[in-house]
Amino acid sequence: MSIASLKLNKQLVTAMGEKEYHSPKDVQERTFGRIQGGQDLIVVGPEKCGKSTTIVLSVVMRLKHAFEDVPRALILVSSKEEVDELVEMFEDFTKETDLRVKGVHSGGPIASQKDDLYIGVDVVVGTADRVFALGLKYGINLNGLQMFILDDADSIVKQGLQLPVREISEGLPKKCQYLVFTEVMHNRITRMVENFMNFPTKVEIGPEQTARKIKVVEHYLYRVPNFKTKQNLLNFFMNDDEMFTKVVVFVNTKQTADTLYKSLNKRLSGQIGMFNATIFDQVNFHDIEDFISDDEVRVLFIANEDGIEIDVEQAPFVFHFDLPQNHEIVLPRITKKDKNKDQIAITFSTDLELSLLKRLEVAIGKSIEEAELPPGVIVEGDRKRSLEVEQEDISKGGAFHEKKEKNAKEHNFNTKDKRKMHGKVRKNSSRKKGNK
Repeated sequence: MSIASLKLNKQLVTAMGEKEYHSPKDVQERTFGRIQGGQDLIVVGPEKCGKSTTIVLSVVMRLKHAFEDVPRALILVSSKEEVDELVEMFEDFTKETDLRVKGVHSGGPIASQKDDLYIGVDVVVGTADRVFALGLKYGINLNGLQMFILDDADSIVKQGLQLPVREISEGLPKKCQYLVFTEVMHNRITRMVENFMNFPTKVEIGPEQTARKIKVVEHYLYRVPNFKTKQNLLNFFMNDDEMFTKVVVFVNTKQTADTLYKSLNKRLSGQIGMFNATIFDQVNFHDIEDFISDDEVRVLFIANEDGIEIDVEQAPFVFHFDLPQNHEIVLPRITKKDKNKDQIAITFSTDLELSLLKRLEVAIGKSIEEAELPPGVIVEGDRKRSLEVEQEDISKGGAFHEKKEKNAKEHNFNTKDKRKMHGKVRKNSSRKKGNK
């Protein structure tokens, strides 16, 4: 399909050609007409699917030319770098117009940014905290706003900036159009936007087809609300010393590894190890083979921040307690190399990590199967959600049934055992509902 299908003005068609954009992306085909029609939208799509370009094209087409002095479009982003990138993109697409675009962020003096806005501006691109500060201190006039846009809403929530967003939205005109762009959708984003969006249309953009296809090991996902529930879940699994004979647990930092080590070692003294330990009384390993051959230690913590590539193929269980910012780190750990060796990968994810999870799924070309929390795991912050089971079942590792010989180095889990291991496995569509 040609870029002409978007019915852009001549100036934008020329600018798109200069950038070698000759055909619209899926997100533009599915949202552009709705945005021009004034609809409120929540657009959910993976990284680099074209969300930022859609924002710039939509704003330029809606506003067309400079008008008066007050802003007519406000775009909130999550960082100074994103402000600069979006302003640069606007400059590329507004060369033939007189639209005035200004970027504001905490990296510059607030007084001079205020002066820039007072001179006259059509589009403001800024971080939520700086825009809120400008409004609070200088009373920036947003009464003429026609478009209020959140880009990378998941990142804004991750930074804890929901309150500034809500405060900014409360003073906007009734006829203002609201657009939210995000990689993932979860309850925290919903609670933030429901204060100013009424029955928005939700558009979900799938990942583009890619030739990359990675054969991965059996992989399960556990959605949890917070760190403490992750810890409870890990402790619950590690109670079963017959099923979990050799487990490698990846975390993002040494500090997290130390916290989890201390928690598990209270009950499983001598069975917990640390890779490149920094505390003298921890059981320390410098080589994965030494851990695999050790008859006593069955859980090894490794921090992603060490930046060391480690072959974990010999470990029957690989846990990702945290998801690293760079999903490429995870790929070698979950790639199936030996068809005769059975291995299971388990990933924990909070709502704030869903964007990292989505990038990993795009990279491997498939969704990770989502499992329900086993009965008996305490969900912190909502004790009523904890599923009660008999203490005897918990002590035996209630999520598991058929036991394996302790410290065996080879495992052959059949499909039925894998399903039982995590209780019921939910369809991927349930991920959209989030944790309630």
